[in-house]
Amino acid sequence: MAKKAFTNNFEDIFSTTVDQPSMKDKSSNANDSSDSDDAIQRTTLLIQKSTYDSIKAIAHWERFPIKDLLENALKSVISSYSNEQLETIKKEYDKRG
Repeated sequence: MAKKAFTNNFEDIFSTTVDQPSMKDKSSNANDSSDSDDAIQRTTLLIQKSTYDSIKAIAHWERFPIKDLLENALKSVISSYSNEQLETIKKEYDKRG
């Protein structure tokens, strides 16, 4: 069996990945005040299986990708805080180290 000749550097495997938001998002709204240059951060969330099953079912029902459903849900939580509260929260978070 022949060895595969890899063209990428081994260190490239561990480099961070940042995606730009898709212009075709179903969830994008003309009244959305988010920054269009806002990069997407990949992360792993640990949630209960029943919660994940519910999220999948709702996303299917609403015909949204799970990532868009979660983005909208998290934006809803964030919008429940005033701008002043968010600034205070972010400053306290940044102080941690």
